[in-house]
Amino acid sequence: MSRYGKTAAGLQKYQCLTCRRLFVAGSDHLIDPEQKKIIMSLLEQDTLPKIIRKAFPRISLRWLYELRKRIVSNEEKNNG
Repeated sequence: MSRYGKTAAGLQKYQCLTCRRLFVAGSDHLIDPEQKKIIMSLLEQDTLPKIIRKAFPRISLRWLYELRKRIVSNEEKNNG
């Protein structure tokens, strides 16, 4: 993580050096570990992110597509 400026409200923003996502310190937009486990399972079974988004409306569609991309990339590394 590295500092990445401030929000309009003056809160510190951070950027993940691995996935390039932005985060705000003290944010309450955390994903429940049980929900994440379910979502990972659905993505591994090739469920479309749009369908998962309907079941979990608080989850970002962008995050789902990025997570699916990472899963596919890891599978290719393990099989290749």
